[in-house]
Amino acid sequence: MNNKIVTFVIVIMSYILEWKKVVASEVNPTGEGLKFSFPNTNIGRTFAKKLRQRKGFENCIIILTNDHGTGLKLEKGIPIVLMSVPNPNPVITATISAPDAVEGKAKLAESIRDKGASTTYVTIPPGQLLALTPLIANLRAAVGEAQVDYAWDQLNTKLKLLMRIIQDAMDANKPQSLIICVHYGYHAQGRGGKSAQIFGGETGAIVGSIDLHFPIGPRGCCYSVKFWNAARTSFSYALGTDIGHGHFDGLVSGEMQNVSVVEVAHGVFVRESQIIAVRAK
Repeated sequence: MNNKIVTFVIVIMSYILEWKKVVASEVNPTGEGLKFSFPNTNIGRTFAKKLRQRKGFENCIIILTNDHGTGLKLEKGIPIVLMSVPNPNPVITATISAPDAVEGKAKLAESIRDKGASTTYVTIPPGQLLALTPLIANLRAAVGEAQVDYAWDQLNTKLKLLMRIIQDAMDANKPQSLIICVHYGYHAQGRGGKSAQIFGGETGAIVGSIDLHFPIGPRGCCYSVKFWNAARTSFSYALGTDIGHGHFDGLVSGEMQNVSVVEVAHGVFVRESQIIAVRAK
């Protein structure tokens, strides 16, 4: 059945090409400057080849188009790759990258609530942030799968309402949209899985500790953390790692730690982050 359809299509196209040949030969006997587009498929390439072999079409331009916007251009028989141009300011979409564990979800919500107090890029109504606190408590108190699912659904709904505010700010400032997204505790969709996307840190789970998450680096990237003095004039290095996050303990409880991270890939310096302050538990 498929072969019959293909044969029928080829016959119809042959009539169309024959008609175009007559018109072209009358207007432009050499076919110079004429352009024809075909899909970049087996059938499309077959039609292109047949057209190239016809008299009067030797010098025409044939473009084989792909679905994703690029094309293979055959200009006078010479193949030229036409590359699509990337958008320098692509749209970044915020999402909630919540872990599976209940406590992980609760901590994420607390992080979004606390970071939402920042007015660096947008002002979130305080009432919306305060409304998260009892919902977080309900999630932690939930017992059994049904209660957990219900509590998380209620909390997640409120988090998504906040996310709309953040997304509007991101859309209004595209060059900084990724920074805004992570600054307020959300995750940029399609960027680095669930890994951290910019350098940041938070108080650790045990006394005298902090947890750091490192920015997404190139393949083979390693990280080394600098611990700076209070004046930020001297530092000491922590042991390097190729993992995208780090836990550091043995610090003075309650004291602010000034830290930055250096990225190195295959022995070549990539970049160093800004210095941030993270309080040890």
